[in-house]
Amino acid sequence: MEELRNSAAANIKSARASERSPKTRYITHRGIQEYENSLSGLSGFLGHVKTLSSNKILDIGIGEGRAFKTMVMHLEPEIEMIGTNLSRTLFSGSEKVRLTSGEVLRGFEKNSIGGVISVYGLAYSNPKLSVPRLKEILVPGGTVKIKLFKYGGVNQHGIIQGYSTKEYISEFKESGFTVMDLGDGVIIAILQGDQSQLKKIAEQDQSKIYSIL
Repeated sequence: MEELRNSAAANIKSARASERSPKTRYITHRGIQEYENSLSGLSGFLGHVKTLSSNKILDIGIGEGRAFKTMVMHLEPEIEMIGTNLSRTLFSGSEKVRLTSGEVLRGFEKNSIGGVISVYGLAYSNPKLSVPRLKEILVPGGTVKIKLFKYGGVNQHGIIQGYSTKEYISEFKESGFTVMDLGDGVIIAILQGDQSQLKKIAEQDQSKIYSIL
């Protein structure tokens, strides 16, 4: 476990550096329509969260916060948005945003979150650490919808350049989630739910890709 945490720390350091790179600004600078399109829609996901014991949605890795601020503006108070970031140089200064990684999620209590979304924000987080943590903070029926890289890899320095959907799907199943691969790097997982629920959410999402504005 210590080795995993040391590896995660190295990946976080690398991800912080990449967030400041002009080459990755297309990821950190995304707007709400880019965000919804990346996740193949959110209308069914949002409707599902509203039925749970917690209406809180956690957005992991909000980048510059363009999409996050739009969601706060248009979804609250029906949905309470909370975000995380790795870097103080990006979107900060808000009580809704916490500086923590996907492996740690510092400050989030058990059974407190209804839904988790992320567009590449979990791509550098080790699923063996982040998925069990997600399981802790989600309420029964809590759902995760995330965009990842289709394929993972390691650079010449031994630093992970992104975990794949295959690795996350395996860990979600190992942790007791029901999972569906939506293709193009998007997966959806539900805690204490079944495939029929995921199918319904996914179909509603895809029927109305742009639902927040």
